[in-house]
Amino acid sequence: MVNSIRWEKGDLEVRTTTGVSGNPYVELIKWTEADNGRRTCITLAYFHKNRDGYVELHFVGDRPFTEIAEIDINEAWKELWLTQMLLEGREE
Repeated sequence: MVNSIRWEKGDLEVRTTTGVSGNPYVELIKWTEADNGRRTCITLAYFHKNRDGYVELHFVGDRPFTEIAEIDINEAWKELWLTQMLLEGREE
């Protein structure tokens, strides 16, 4: 996977992070404000490289459809597509 990816628009962000296993991966998150006023995020989708070397986009339930505002959906999908191309080492 790529060393570092970061894109932000409003409360959406595509970022490189490290999982519990210590392996980096790229995820789409949505920032929200908790009841106590602290900023927190939920994962909407993440990229995973499978055993055959292909990069797959995995949704967390229906979150990409329910948590992305209609006004932001086209830009979010475009960024996910560009991230997929980058992770696969392709330029389109």
